[in-house]
Amino acid sequence: MGISRETIEKIRSAADVVEVISDFVQLKRRGATYLGLCPFHNEKSPSFNVNPVRGIYKCFGCGKAGDSISFMMEHDKMSYPEALRYLAEKYNIKVEEDRVTTDADKAAHNERESLYIALKWAKDHYVDRLNQHPDGQAIGLSYFRERGFSLPTIDAFELGYSLDKWDDLLISGTKTGYSQDVMERAGLLVAKEDGKVFDRFRARVIFPIHNGSGRVIGFGARFLGKDKTQPKYLNSPESTVYHKGDVLYGLFQAKKSIRELDNVYLCEGYTDVISLYQAGVKNVVASSGTALTPEQIKLVSRHTKNITVLYDGDSAGIKASLRGIDLLLEGGMNVRAVAFPDGEDPDSYVRKIGNDAFIEYLTANSVDFIKFKASLFLDEARADPIRKTAIVRDIVGSITKVQDAILRSMYYTNSARLLDVDEQLLISEGNKIIQQEKARAQKEAQTKQRIEDRNQGRPSGTPPPSGTQSFGPPRANPDFPSLGNPPQQAPDWGPSSVPGLDLPPGVSLPPSTDGEASFSAPPAGFDPFYGSPLTDEIGGQGYAGAAYPDDDFASGLGDGLYMPPLPDAPAAEQPELANRSRRMVKLQGEYEKEVLRFLITHTDNGGEQAVELAQYFLHELHDVAFSNPMYERIYGFYCQELEEGRLPSMAYYMALEDRELANAVASLVGLNIEVSPNWKDKHLIVTPREEDDLQNAAFNTIARLKLIVLRAQVFEVHLQIQSATDDAVVDELLQQYSDLKAQEVVLGEEIGQVLSDFHIGRASK
Repeated sequence: MGISRETIEKIRSAADVVEVISDFVQLKRRGATYLGLCPFHNEKSPSFNVNPVRGIYKCFGCGKAGDSISFMMEHDKMSYPEALRYLAEKYNIKVEEDRVTTDADKAAHNERESLYIALKWAKDHYVDRLNQHPDGQAIGLSYFRERGFSLPTIDAFELGYSLDKWDDLLISGTKTGYSQDVMERAGLLVAKEDGKVFDRFRARVIFPIHNGSGRVIGFGARFLGKDKTQPKYLNSPESTVYHKGDVLYGLFQAKKSIRELDNVYLCEGYTDVISLYQAGVKNVVASSGTALTPEQIKLVSRHTKNITVLYDGDSAGIKASLRGIDLLLEGGMNVRAVAFPDGEDPDSYVRKIGNDAFIEYLTANSVDFIKFKASLFLDEARADPIRKTAIVRDIVGSITKVQDAILRSMYYTNSARLLDVDEQLLISEGNKIIQQEKARAQKEAQTKQRIEDRNQGRPSGTPPPSGTQSFGPPRANPDFPSLGNPPQQAPDWGPSSVPGLDLPPGVSLPPSTDGEASFSAPPAGFDPFYGSPLTDEIGGQGYAGAAYPDDDFASGLGDGLYMPPLPDAPAAEQPELANRSRRMVKLQGEYEKEVLRFLITHTDNGGEQAVELAQYFLHELHDVAFSNPMYERIYGFYCQELEEGRLPSMAYYMALEDRELANAVASLVGLNIEVSPNWKDKHLIVTPREEDDLQNAAFNTIARLKLIVLRAQVFEVHLQIQSATDDAVVDELLQQYSDLKAQEVVLGEEIGQVLSDFHIGRASK
């Protein structure tokens, strides 16, 4: 059975997208929306937008988009039912089930859910043994009290105890109804090859490990028994729900304080976190005794960019763990450090000097990473130039990891003074390191691009287009103009209008250059798609630097696009032809995106006009084939729903179990940009809106896509002409080209576009 439609609607209505995402991402209000650092990719400047009105989020960096349900699925790697159940629990909604799901969905959900349930039961079992069993009180609770942990603190971290018995958990779990197999997969039991099965954490105090939403995913445990052969600390093994390198201990308890204080303290062990939390330092997490990982850095950077690393008073141990600082800097974190006196760690020191003195110590001894590194090494190396040179290079290497150029400059200045080295020398050495890293990254990118170029092409089973595409007859419509009956006057978009192609937001193209008509070979650098010679430089950049939004391509929406076959051109010309082909496909995808955005946005609220607008789009687009498979799916779904008498709204899309489709729609609608009222109220600048002249806006949106499709066909015919050897074939292709150009000119004139009048002929051979 699955979750009922009524329950899903209750969950979607109750789940505030800002509230849900704020549990994991630090959001700041920006007008009518909220902005933060994307939790799905590493970024330095926030591009993650949350729209509370539409109930969706959209990252303009990586392209991820969706609603509250999609966020939980992506962020915590939940299935669709798991995300619904999590939100239902968060908002106290009773889950009713009435729909059958597929066997695969059931299996995936049951596996994860069974582990979560078993782990929660185990946590409750350990807590009960700690508080109710005589051994738990005498051994486990006494240990925690010796560490200075109060009962409220013990409860906050749900600490427990496992009895010094081989099968206490096994017997109790079996009686409760948990299978041995489930408990073993959850990491609670150990099964030997000889068939013996026993409790993994016997005779240990238990530290439950929570994920970001507070569910128990594993355990850490300290041995308190008499068997000296046992390891002191033991963690749960990797499982479907627990990956040690992706978790920070205490983050669930600390995330609220981290966001409020905009800083996090990073220490090593469980007891360090608990002692500091009890002392009032609640913004503290631990790496659980392992080397810091990029995933853990990304996890904490969702809540703050400021981190203070707490090092135990062990000089050799500190030097061995300094690589973590460079990883933090690479992750865009602002790094400070505190070292404790010899032989002390955060847990022991706070118990030694008290809460207030400890907090004062943190404040007084927190230094930036440069001073921290220098203090460790310089004293022992001042009389040794070779050793000092190595230390200087190491510090400069760390500075180059700083992402902010101004902050990097300040660090160079401070380092020059601290290290007694010329600042320009440090900058020169740093620039050398940066250039080496850039060269390495560029080489890797070029290798990746070559691989993509080899793999690029028409998807298997998709036939190439045959002949040319001719658009159907205009539709007589008194309310919306057809392409055969354009508006009397094109919309006046004011002084910001640019002659030539009117691009969707975020797309920029080379400046147009008109040319002379010619029946000979195309002029040098001629691009039949743009109808103008290509330039080597665009605002100081080559085409590789042109601004084509790749968010949907980066998120997978561009996979499987049809790419025209390239002619048998000389090898030197093939890369440029491939680049032109990619640009053509990307631009067509942008206009397909714009058409769908317009259609879904302006029919979202329903009503007679929305139905009429939808019918107008369906009529005018009946002969247009979408090149992007995902956009084709969205449009096909829209048409199907309309034919069945339903006008799909945003809420309808967001309620789909097909989360890939729902997220893609959220990404499209997330492109809408709201204009601040200050433009009109304070600056007297009136910005036209689509809804102010919906007829003309709809007409132009469709017409521009059709124009792009025509130009794509011109491009393909051009490629065929270049590779044709038979005169009869060339003549036929030239006729096709002439027909297409005639359609292009007519359509361009209808939407008020200036076109270059180039004619393609075959070069003399």
